[in-house]
Amino acid sequence: MIRAAEAAGNLEAAEEWEERLQRFRAARHHRRMDLLHSPVDAAKGVAVGAGMSVGVLVALGVVLAISTGQAGHVVTPLAATIDFIALLIRIVHRPAHHPRRRHLRRLDRRPGTQRERPHRRHDRQHRRAVIKRNHISG
Repeated sequence: MIRAAEAAGNLEAAEEWEERLQRFRAARHHRRMDLLHSPVDAAKGVAVGAGMSVGVLVALGVVLAISTGQAGHVVTPLAATIDFIALLIRIVHRPAHHPRRRHLRRLDRRPGTQRERPHRRHDRQHRRAVIKRNHISG
């Protein structure tokens, strides 16, 4: 468009298109630079948020310790939060039941199929209990 306007002798349109091209290039440069800096900014935001959360929990613990008169209560809110996060992780990351394990649990529930556990280490090496369907041989 710039070359067409210059060829036609319309310098005002050529200047307008040149100005638009410069604005587009500057905007594209800023977008690309923002893409480069956004992971660093996100990491900083997460770190600041975590630090502020810990600070608020410790401040809450200080208030709790002052009201109860026991200094050990300073870390109670922080410990409760850590326990809650651990509970959520255990709930979400519950391992699926393996079919082989279910089969063994069914065997263990049947009467007369309980495996004998050796009491000593040398017994473990010499005696191996073989589980068959309704019968144990050792």
